[in-house]
Amino acid sequence: MASFTGLPASQTQILCRRSSPPISSPAFVSSPLHFKKQAPVRRLLVLPLKCSSSGPSQDTETEAEITSTPSSVSLASSNSTYNWRAGIGAVGIVETAYLTYLKLSGSDAFCPLGGGSCGDVLNSDYALIFGVPLPLLGLIAYGFVTTLSLQLSGKNLPLGISSEKSGRLLLLGSTTSMAAASAYFLYILSTKFAGTSCSYCLMSALLSFSLFFISLKDVGLQEVQKVVGLQVCIASLVVATLSTSYSNLRSVPLSAANNDLPYFTTEIRTKSSPFAISLARHLHSIGAKMYGAFWCSHCQEQKQMFGREAAKLLDYVECFPDGYKTGTNMIKACADANLEGFPTWVINGQVLSGDMELEKLAESTVLLQFGNFIAWITEMVFLSWARPSPEQQKSCINKSGTFNYDTKYKGATAKPVSCIKEDKELSKDGYLINHARVLVGSGFETYEKGKTALQNWRHFGLDWAFVDPKTPIRNGEKFCVCLKEFLPWVMMPLQVVYVKENTRAKTKKAAASFGFGSGTLHGHLLAGEERFSIELDENDQVWYEVLSFSKPAHFLSFIGYPYVQLRQKYFAHQSTNAVLKHNNPHQELVYYQHILLLDLSMLYPES
Repeated sequence: MASFTGLPASQTQILCRRSSPPISSPAFVSSPLHFKKQAPVRRLLVLPLKCSSSGPSQDTETEAEITSTPSSVSLASSNSTYNWRAGIGAVGIVETAYLTYLKLSGSDAFCPLGGGSCGDVLNSDYALIFGVPLPLLGLIAYGFVTTLSLQLSGKNLPLGISSEKSGRLLLLGSTTSMAAASAYFLYILSTKFAGTSCSYCLMSALLSFSLFFISLKDVGLQEVQKVVGLQVCIASLVVATLSTSYSNLRSVPLSAANNDLPYFTTEIRTKSSPFAISLARHLHSIGAKMYGAFWCSHCQEQKQMFGREAAKLLDYVECFPDGYKTGTNMIKACADANLEGFPTWVINGQVLSGDMELEKLAESTVLLQFGNFIAWITEMVFLSWARPSPEQQKSCINKSGTFNYDTKYKGATAKPVSCIKEDKELSKDGYLINHARVLVGSGFETYEKGKTALQNWRHFGLDWAFVDPKTPIRNGEKFCVCLKEFLPWVMMPLQVVYVKENTRAKTKKAAASFGFGSGTLHGHLLAGEERFSIELDENDQVWYEVLSFSKPAHFLSFIGYPYVQLRQKYFAHQSTNAVLKHNNPHQELVYYQHILLLDLSMLYPES
């Protein structure tokens, strides 16, 4: 072997004394026959041994034979390990290719040992790693080791490998990861599938460990010591990856992994306390659900805590109503709940795992309800501490959804004001009317300026309220009204319901009007509809009109609705000023005076 070239001088002297005759014996030096007989022993000797002084020619011949022979032995040994690896890898390819076919086609596996146990393991969730079939990954691994071994055996260096030594180290790293994965799978087999016999699993583990030990021996102890840290990192990474992949799997009853358990019920013998009955009724009233399994001891303990009477009031969901056996899936309701174990409580959308003392469960329920109350208060309120950007307004619009008021009132503001006042259904449904009609001037030119002001959203050109002026006024267009209330800005999503325009006829005294109505969307603090219009009447007077009906659509607007009404009136005044300034920069409406006619008759409907 090539490893003998490193023997110390003392050992070479011992070999020389035991293997060679005395130097003075002429037969050893001169007899060709005797030289051939001793050749196998002399292949083990290391230069220079100086066991003979028969001349330069003999030293030259001996040196040539000794230097060439260990190299050929080393080459043969290296090729042998490559061939062994390629052969074992080929067996692994055949096995994993067969299992991959079964996994992808859904066919049943032929299991020489253990009956149907192989199929149970292959069809379980543990046969997938991040959704990729485990046999397919094994096929890739065995194929890589086999191909690389064959290439190195033929002295080819694929994949940009710089030397054969690097190739052996790459094989060591690959087989280390395969051995680590096999060790982890054996652990899964012994814990999650207790009592199950899987001949394919054991065979794959045997092949992986064999490849690992062959690669370990091929690299050598000295080289392994240099890369042992890297091997540990590779093994740890493999185990961590597999653990992460399996961390979200639903738990199964370990003791029943290979048993066929028919469904059975367990009698609840404890008597319910008044507190338990009250808590059970409360949980039922808020829609809380308890998910469990008939074989789960903790589920039975939770029910015993409530007692007979209270347990009947609980909304309990049995995840295995038809019994359990290996490979059985939970019912859809439990699978959709993404349960991590049993029992699991789902209260107001929050998940509580494990059996809980009744006092703690009651405390958690109160905290969850309070948290949901706070969430309800702030739900779908679009706030911004700075002036909302176009991106924020667009996000508000995208999240707003559909109209938040009754569709039977859609487009109601297009009717005359008198019709709105006479509509008793609006008052009955809690809607209040706000109406402002303001004279802004006279003449067709003033009307055209007012129309342009509405089309460019100048009526929202305020310091504390605005609409993106680029928003087109057309039917179905969504937009966002931004209002500054104290510190934050509030974004209110709306949608244009209709656009109406009556053009002026050829006669000079004919009327003309332009207006549009917009309805509130989900996320708006109010529910209702609002119309903005500019009108030129038969007397050649130009009127700006704001008409709306609304009611609170959120907790915040409900408790502050009197303030909201005042803000609506203030907006009507400010919006009119904005239209007037657009027509005449020096004109401004102050204190409403006599030209602002507010119709408050239906703000507080008669009882």
